[in-house]
Amino acid sequence: MSLYQHLIEHAQTEALFSYDMIRRFEPVVIRVTIQELLANPEHHELAHALGDAGIALYPNDEEMLTVNGFLAVLRHDWAQVIEHLQPLLKLRANRTDAATFHTLCIALQKRMDFEAALNIANEGLIHHPEDSGLVDIQRVLLSHATTLDRQRHTQ
Repeated sequence: MSLYQHLIEHAQTEALFSYDMIRRFEPVVIRVTIQELLANPEHHELAHALGDAGIALYPNDEEMLTVNGFLAVLRHDWAQVIEHLQPLLKLRANRTDAATFHTLCIALQKRMDFEAALNIANEGLIHHPEDSGLVDIQRVLLSHATTLDRQRHTQ
């Protein structure tokens, strides 16, 4: 029985699921199952619970960090986005896609950590110099930094 089938069949009768049951599955299977659950709005809560279980079991796994970062974006939980995507950047290093840099920049801006967002945008542009989203973020953040710098000097 697939993880998805097991969760759907037992979601109504059990307290969601046990970690021992989830532990039998590799992170990639958990990620794919979360994606399948997200296809149906009725199963979003189950997808989030599975994401929490998956990250608890595999806290340093690329699949779990990626999908939990995405789940955090869906909840607009910017602190959790940062919590999941910063270690993902370290794991992926040169393999990190532009979308991950972009999402992390947005989360850092939402948390008002503009300096860190600019650093991430700059790092992302080293790997993806052609990415217009990162270029735009960098431009906006540099403009804010210049404005703040001018305000400090006039006071």
